[in-house]
Amino acid sequence: MKTIKNIIVGVFLMTGITIFSQNTSGEIKGKVLEVDTGEPLPFTSVYVKKGEKIIGTTTDFDGKFTLKPLDPGTYNLTISYVGMDTVLIESITVSSERVSYIDDVQMTSGMLKGCTVIHWTIPIIDKGNPSIEHIGIEAIKNSPLMRSPVAFLASSVGGVSQNSAGKMIVRGSRAGAVGYFVDGVKVRNLNGIPGRSIKGMSVYTGGVPAQYGDVTSGVVIIETLGYFDLYNASKYR
Repeated sequence: MKTIKNIIVGVFLMTGITIFSQNTSGEIKGKVLEVDTGEPLPFTSVYVKKGEKIIGTTTDFDGKFTLKPLDPGTYNLTISYVGMDTVLIESITVSSERVSYIDDVQMTSGMLKGCTVIHWTIPIIDKGNPSIEHIGIEAIKNSPLMRSPVAFLASSVGGVSQNSAGKMIVRGSRAGAVGYFVDGVKVRNLNGIPGRSIKGMSVYTGGVPAQYGDVTSGVVIIETLGYFDLYNASKYR
C-alpha cells in the first residue's frame, strides 16, 4: 500500500500538476419589477433548464434573485408570475466564478403577449469584477489563433502579451507570475491544450482572489468541453 501511495505522489510531482479545489460554478442575478408601478415582484418564479433538469428559484421581497449553482454554459432564463406575461431571456452566458447580471425585468400584466423574448448580450463592464474578462466559445472557435491559447489571449485581452519565448505576460510582469487552471486543476502552462476543446476562458488581469495562492500577476481559468457539451452539439447539427 505504501508503495502505491509513493507512486501516485511521484506522478503528480513529475507532471507538475496540482489538484486545486475551487468552485467552478457561476450564477445569474437580476431584479423583477411590475412595469406600470415600478414596484418589485416578490415570489416570481425564475428558472433554467439543463437537459431534463430544472434549476430554479424565486425573487425576494425586493424583487431580486440569485440563481445558482450553474455549470458554465449558455442558458435560456424563464421568468413567470401569475397574471403576468412570461419573460424568456435567451443565450445568457454563465462562466465559472462569475456573476452574469441581467437588466431589470419589467413584467406586464393582463396576458397581452403571452411571452416576451429578450436576447441577452455580454455587458462591456462586469459589475461583479471589472478586472476579469470572459471569452466564450464562439469567439474562441472563430479565431485563427485558436490552436495557441496564449497567442489568442494576447490578441484578445487588454494587458496580456506574449514574449519571444511564447510565454504569457500580464501587465508587464514576469512570465512565471501567471497562474493557469484547467477545469479546476492547476497546470504549469497552456501547452498541449487543443483550442477546439475549450468551452470558455476567464482571465484575471488584476485583483486576483486569495484562493489562487501566491499568484502575483494574473490568472487564466479554462473550462473544457465535456461529454454532454459534445452530445448536445451533435443533436443540433
